[in-house]
Amino acid sequence: MKYNRFLLLTLLFSTPLLGFSQSSPSCDEVKKENASLKAALAINEPILTQNLDKTEIRLVKAFGNIKSQTIRFEVLLTNHAANKEVTLMDVKGVDLEGTEYNTGSDNIRIGTGSYWAKITTEVPVKASAELTKVLPDVKFLKLIRFDYKSDDQSSRLPVEFRDVKIDWK
Repeated sequence: MKYNRFLLLTLLFSTPLLGFSQSSPSCDEVKKENASLKAALAINEPILTQNLDKTEIRLVKAFGNIKSQTIRFEVLLTNHAANKEVTLMDVKGVDLEGTEYNTGSDNIRIGTGSYWAKITTEVPVKASAELTKVLPDVKFLKLIRFDYKSDDQSSRLPVEFRDVKIDWK
């Protein structure tokens, strides 16, 4: 008798609850929704390497200094041609809100030199530049752009890195 009463009460209370349960979406439906949300937000893969004038230019890191409110980024230049002199100039960064940050030529270094240096065939050389007056709430730079010129080129070539995450310390 107690068992029948317990069974009857269980059925009475659990049946309405079954009507309120939700069916879970399939994995494919969730993946499609995620893809459409990413497209709507325009999240892009970062562009971190450029090849021009037989030179590979690869962004190694970008980090911010909270105290000095600066962003320093480092690139690796690998020359695949004969030895040549290169110059980096007109460095700028643009954040997600469209604010532009510039640097002077004294904040650009190639190796241990200044904004120009001789680079040797197949020997990577580190170059860096510093953007000033950047607040620590800037987490990404939509664009890092500078001009590259070598003694092989008569004109400047633009180098652009996009969607770069800043590591603040």
